[in-house]
Amino acid sequence: MTSYTYITTYNFTQTHLHQYDHLQLYPNTPTPIPHTLTTAPRHPHLHHIHLPTTVSKHPPAVVGLVPTHTHTHLQSQFLHLHLLLEEEEEEEEEEEEEEEEEEEEEEEEEEEEEEEEEEEELKQSMKMKNERRKNRKK
Repeated sequence: MTSYTYITTYNFTQTHLHQYDHLQLYPNTPTPIPHTLTTAPRHPHLHHIHLPTTVSKHPPAVVGLVPTHTHTHLQSQFLHLHLLLEEEEEEEEEEEEEEEEEEEEEEEEEEEEEEEEEEEELKQSMKMKNERRKNRKK
C-alpha cells in the first residue's frame, strides 16, 4: 500500500520564510486529495510553492494529502525559492553598491570641476594683478 504524506501550507513573506517541520507520515490514510487541489501563496518567480509544517504548531491555510514521493519535490521547490530570494538580495546589494560608486564618482567629478574653477579664478586674478602692475609702471 502506498503511504501518503500529510502536508499543510501557510502564508509567508518574501523577506522572511518560516522554517518548516518534517512531514508527518500517515501510512493508513484514505484516498488522497489530488495534488492539484493544494494551493499555496504566490511568489513572483514561482507558480506554486508548498511549504510543509505540522498541524499542531501552525494553523494551516490549506490542508491536503499528497504521496510521499513528492516530499523531495516540496523540498526542492522550497530550496529553489530560497535560492531565488538569495539571488534577489544579492542583486539588490549589487545595485546599491553600484549606486554608491556612481554617487562617489559624481562627487569626485564635482570636486574636480570646483578645483578647476578655483584654478581658473586664481589665474584670472593673477592676470589682473599683472596687468595692474604693468599699468602702474607705465
